[in-house]
Amino acid sequence: MISKTQLSKRTDRKNNTELVETINLCKKTNNETWNEVAKILSGPTRLRLNVNLDELNSVEGELIVIPGKVLSSGNLTKKKKIVALSFSGNAKEKLNKDKIEYGYIKDEVKKNQKGEKIVIFKRK
Repeated sequence: MISKTQLSKRTDRKNNTELVETINLCKKTNNETWNEVAKILSGPTRLRLNVNLDELNSVEGELIVIPGKVLSSGNLTKKKKIVALSFSGNAKEKLNKDKIEYGYIKDEVKKNQKGEKIVIFKRK
């Protein structure tokens, strides 16, 4: 696990204020799952996930956290809540059309500080 000091050093190099705010909120919770999300988000941009909607069908769990961007390729067949750093415009349209709940990591950290029922999406 990465230390909070190391996370702070990583956030100093980030220019995106929303990203820095999200990392700091995750860090303040002192929760293992949110700290894992903060670790992934504070890393290099090239390692951040870009996930298509059809890839999310195979993930089990009610609340899926994607430390990256959700793209619009494919369709999501299961009703799940999706929380991500950002969404493409077409992905938002598809999620709204299919009436699937979605939100941003920053908002979810404020609501669910204990990190209950969260599944972090990771590529295999």
